[in-house]
Amino acid sequence: MLLRDSDNLMIHQRTRKTSAEAIKKAINNGQIIILDDVGKSGDRPFPFVYEHTLPEKEEEHYYRLIDVIQVAYDRGKLNEEKYNALKNIAHKTSGIDTENPALKLSQSILVDIHTLYSICQIDIEALGPIINTFKIHISKEDHEHNSRENIEIEAQEQLKLWNDHLHQLIQNSNEFIKVPHKSIPELKEDDIFFAPCLIAKEHSLSLLADDRVLQVYAINENNSLEHPSFGTDRLLLKLSEVGLINIDKLSNAFLTLMKWRYRFIVPTKDMLLCLAKRYKNHPPGQDLREVALYIHECMRDPGLFAGSENTTNKISMALRLYLSWTNQITRFLVDVWADKEFDENTSVTITNWTIMELMPSLPKNLIYKHLEISKNHSKAIFDLFLALSFEIEGRSRANKALQTLAECLNMSENDYFKAVAEVVDQYGK
Repeated sequence: MLLRDSDNLMIHQRTRKTSAEAIKKAINNGQIIILDDVGKSGDRPFPFVYEHTLPEKEEEHYYRLIDVIQVAYDRGKLNEEKYNALKNIAHKTSGIDTENPALKLSQSILVDIHTLYSICQIDIEALGPIINTFKIHISKEDHEHNSRENIEIEAQEQLKLWNDHLHQLIQNSNEFIKVPHKSIPELKEDDIFFAPCLIAKEHSLSLLADDRVLQVYAINENNSLEHPSFGTDRLLLKLSEVGLINIDKLSNAFLTLMKWRYRFIVPTKDMLLCLAKRYKNHPPGQDLREVALYIHECMRDPGLFAGSENTTNKISMALRLYLSWTNQITRFLVDVWADKEFDENTSVTITNWTIMELMPSLPKNLIYKHLEISKNHSKAIFDLFLALSFEIEGRSRANKALQTLAECLNMSENDYFKAVAEVVDQYGK
């Protein structure tokens, strides 16, 4: 599978990379100018050069590739070899007519990005002469497209390096036991995708997999085990638990998973505290902001299942995720107030931001349960915080923490004293 992935991750069309890089370099050097406003169809600021149009979608006049390279050739910018090579791909007829005269040396023109790609892919060195012939402009959208292209290629190359490194590591290590997999006739070529599940079932092993399909398959087919399947997030937590990685590495790893859109994971309160300490003089900091964005994206995700699951406690994944986040964030706030690294003003700032931005919104798919949960949301947070407030050293600081939280939750004075009385009564027995 690693070998197959390596082949799939390979950038087979190298000119795709060199073209994007060459255009990026020209933009950075000021040789290609980005236009914020390129006008509308039929009302462009400059002659519009666009080679790759479909006849049914042509809504305005276009100059073609042949019009550009002809000027460069006539002015001695393009040699015979480059001119002929580009001419062979200039399939559209010239855009010159009685109302649209030939392009001129040093004239400002607007060029579609794919036309520039075509020039680079035929001969990367031909872009320079074209740039020296005209003042080339591209749209802001085309600039963003080229930037994404460069980022995508760079990410793909990085993934291939990681994949190849992993393959080499497995090949050279005696710690990995290589076993053949059984094929599934119905799946034919793609049966290797399910091979780990079959091997795990055959040898009664827990399956490490991040693919949700494989996880569900393993849980259903290998349910004799207590933990039929687990993901990278659980592996990272275990590595931290046994002391193989510290809290900083664990927090960074979870942040990376979030950036990779690894859905529905919950960092611990210790991770949130670690991220907060990185910006304790300027709270909350970029890392916690990224966590907040991730939380709300998860809660809005249509794939967050809200129905009852076949578990001991009949609770939906959506509700369980919501409650887990709320629990960890509330405990994180307690730790902030209990940690002397955060002064009182910083703790107040973090509390305000956490309640307003970090606390999860209600899962989109809960529907009829929204009202009941939202009514008890603030009280549940306050009750848990109050129950753990004994961890905060100093009566004055603990009192300030409770008052700050109550204000952030918009609790009335009556609700505040009632909540305190109920917790004292419950835990005082």
